[in-house]
Amino acid sequence: MSYEVLALVTNRGKQRFQEAIRLGYALQVTHFVVGNMGHDPNSPITALTPDPGFDPTPDAVGNRIPEDATIQPLAVTSAEDDANYATVWTCDLPKGVATGEISSIYLLAKTVYPGPSDPGGPHPEWDLLFPFAMGYLPLQVKTDNATTVFRVGIQY
Repeated sequence: MSYEVLALVTNRGKQRFQEAIRLGYALQVTHFVVGNMGHDPNSPITALTPDPGFDPTPDAVGNRIPEDATIQPLAVTSAEDDANYATVWTCDLPKGVATGEISSIYLLAKTVYPGPSDPGGPHPEWDLLFPFAMGYLPLQVKTDNATTVFRVGIQY
């Protein structure tokens, strides 16, 4: 199966993007996770509207992985320019991974900061994953022998 999803940039994603521009650092989308809370429980064919204020609690390491994630973060397969969106990320779910209900996808990013010569030193949160963008879709069910591909564009 293949899906095209328009994801909404989170407030934290916007904040980190602005910091990266202001401070001269980079922001890099490196991973993704899928979850199962992006659909209306009373109408599974209806996707909910993402909340840009969504900001999961940090885990023991400090990564901000959404609570409804059904898998550990997987590397984004590729990123390419698109005429309609700034970038489209391809996220592949191989066979045997994330079987069951899927209705949300999260692009995870991290801030890439200068090396140890940075006079302010690295900020403790800059190398940790956070939800840069989130997309909701109607409830889908992935079987164990299926491969699923998400093409995710973003909306600021």
